[in-house]
Amino acid sequence: MTEEQYQKVISLDKRLNELKGVFRILDNNDTHLSYYEKGYCGHHDQLCAIKELSPIKDILAKYENIIRLEIKGEIENIKKQISEI
Repeated sequence: MTEEQYQKVISLDKRLNELKGVFRILDNNDTHLSYYEKGYCGHHDQLCAIKELSPIKDILAKYENIIRLEIKGEIENIKKQISEI
């Protein structure tokens, strides 16, 4: 393995671990990306009132599932790239 290949594997492995961490969070049924709102004046981000978003909850759930699938696909793609090196 060349130094360049080694550095590429290190970079891919780092990205893989980051995505796995994110996926573990998103795979939790209580995690909803679309329900977060940014905190203001030093306050932490927090969940929006689900009641406010309920009219579009089906749309939000659809895109959250798409994001989960994209991340899962990216994880598999990185694993494949690493195995090819």
